[in-house]
Amino acid sequence: MNNYEKYKEYKEIIKNYSYALFVLSFDEATVCPKNDKENSLNVQDYFQREIIKIITSDEYFNLLKELLTCDSISDIDRLSIIKELDDLEKSRLEPNELKFKGMKIISKASLAWENARVNLDYSEFIRHLGDLVAYNKEVIKCLDGKYHGYDVLLDRMEDDFTSLMYDEFFSLLKKEILPLMKQILKMPKQYNEAIKEVRFDIDKQKKLTKAICEYMGYDDNVGYIGETIHPFTNGININDVRTTTRYE
Repeated sequence: MNNYEKYKEYKEIIKNYSYALFVLSFDEATVCPKNDKENSLNVQDYFQREIIKIITSDEYFNLLKELLTCDSISDIDRLSIIKELDDLEKSRLEPNELKFKGMKIISKASLAWENARVNLDYSEFIRHLGDLVAYNKEVIKCLDGKYHGYDVLLDRMEDDFTSLMYDEFFSLLKKEILPLMKQILKMPKQYNEAIKEVRFDIDKQKKLTKAICEYMGYDDNVGYIGETIHPFTNGININDVRTTTRYE
């Protein structure tokens, strides 16, 4: 088996694990019974660990570097490998054990946040928030290099974005939007306040949601509309893109 075949074999394993993660995470966020959510998150952790073990291994990392010296790979594969290597060089600076520790912290925080949201009691979540902050401070120490402090985390979310860039962006928003908001607030109300008391039947909301999605070209054959506490859209490929909503 040549290097390219090895690479494709690895990518197939990663794709399969990622698909299992995708289905499990959607299930956990939508229809998973409350008492099984912790178990679902533990199983997700297992697949995520397996992916991390593969992509952070010396064998996989060296395989990618060797492939870049090969003239026979396509331009698309070459660009993909360059991007993957860049991400891996950063990721490998954070020990896997710290990654696994972070996954546990995030899973527990996620469950606590859901309970807090439903019960309108955030006291339990505060402790988990502290754990999240402490974990991210450890990550920052590991990845300190080109960027420092919070910029390390911003770069992980969006390549080469820094707090200075965001400060400039939000300063512009503040400059343009605040005067507009003040102007709007001074204007007389031009709507019927009775509309605040109107209730829209949830079954009708569901029909309206489906009608809007169909109008936009969202096809049940390649997607699904679920319900969750905090709505999101996620997709694993062009044949499976799932979205969620919340009805009031």
